[in-house]
Amino acid sequence: LNFELENNEAVKTTTSGLDSPTIRQQKIKSTIAVQSGNTIVLGGLIKDKREGTVTGIPLLKDIPYLGWLFSKKTKSMVRTELVVLITPRVIQNRNDAILITTEFKRKLTGIFEELENEK
Repeated sequence: LNFELENNEAVKTTTSGLDSPTIRQQKIKSTIAVQSGNTIVLGGLIKDKREGTVTGIPLLKDIPYLGWLFSKKTKSMVRTELVVLITPRVIQNRNDAILITTEFKRKLTGIFEELENEK
């Protein structure tokens, strides 16, 4: 099984005077031998995102040396990891294709029902 996994994100450019996004790319490309029906797990695409916000009373928070009295600084860090599960299947005839498609539809329906129940 040859695969290429890519995780792209548009991030704000802070180094140049232009207001154009930069594309941050992460990529995994490999070849794996796996038996039909067995599941492989691909991971390792980790992203750390740090954010800082300043809130406060308009105009007063911008006063030099005194603005901190009227403002609040918040910092946060979020770490995400992309994990992909792949279960390749060898389809030898039309009946295999119908069975696999039906099973896939059933699993998707279950996932959508769970997502609706979480709302």
